[in-house]
Amino acid sequence: MRLCWFVGKRWFRSTLPVTAVALAVAFGSSTPASTQSLTPLYHWAYPGNGDQFYTTSSSSPGSGWNYIEVTGYVYTSQVDGTVPLYQFSTAGDHFYSLSSSTPPGYNYEGPCCYVFSSQIVGTVPLFRYFSCCGGVAVSHYYTTTQGGPGYPWTVYEGVEGYVSAP
Repeated sequence: MRLCWFVGKRWFRSTLPVTAVALAVAFGSSTPASTQSLTPLYHWAYPGNGDQFYTTSSSSPGSGWNYIEVTGYVYTSQVDGTVPLYQFSTAGDHFYSLSSSTPPGYNYEGPCCYVFSSQIVGTVPLFRYFSCCGGVAVSHYYTTTQGGPGYPWTVYEGVEGYVSAP
């Protein structure tokens, strides 16, 4: 299906499919994000300390990690309209943020992937939660399910970005 529109006294017809035209208009580009490959964002958990790890690699991050799910679909390189989702770590916690500012006590590990900073058609929110065990251990959890997984991730911190639904 092609898109046609009328401007002034003249009809115009696109050479791109409607979905590509819509994305190109939304991002102001002739290379819409839909032409780029999405990749799974894998969720791994380390039961020894509750750490949650998210990566675009299907390989285990190391010994003792358990595969949980594909949280959503993201980009491995920046495309129009996306921003980096930065990864930080500390003993027992991985933290992901659209901000490149390193939180106190964390180490900067670079971009994990690329996501949208605002919702567009075909994306869902990536919610951020955390748990705190007696004020000592903190673990962050990211999900596309509003309301989160429940205990122990009881504190909702907001939407961190937007990803394609799993």
